[in-house]
Amino acid sequence: MGWLATDVTIVGNYVVAGTTQPWQIKTLRALLGRPEKIEINRFTVTTEGLKPAVRMKWRREVLNSAAREDVWAEKLVPGVKGFDDLIRLRWDVVVNAVKEARGRLAKHTTCRGGGQCGEPVFINILSGLCPQ
Repeated sequence: MGWLATDVTIVGNYVVAGTTQPWQIKTLRALLGRPEKIEINRFTVTTEGLKPAVRMKWRREVLNSAAREDVWAEKLVPGVKGFDDLIRLRWDVVVNAVKEARGRLAKHTTCRGGGQCGEPVFINILSGLCPQ
């Protein structure tokens, strides 16, 4: 799946993400808002055409607002105030939440007779979250 092509890290007071996938750019923008800085490091030539390698940068505070607003964060850590509360989670809590989410997402990723499945389904779901 395409998420393997995304690198997200925290460098000092910044969240930095690099990707070549347009849908990941849209998703990260929907999650974190407009990046403070966008760089195109290079282009790769593929059979589909040119693919830009994009690097985006946000202030770390966007993680705090995302943590406070996100439903799953509140479920894992009631009263979550910021991203630092989430990184102190016990792993068993995270694993159980992922297992629960996996069950709910299975219906979107399992092919059933001619319907859409996999990445195209996620792109359709995410396009509703990312205004053009």
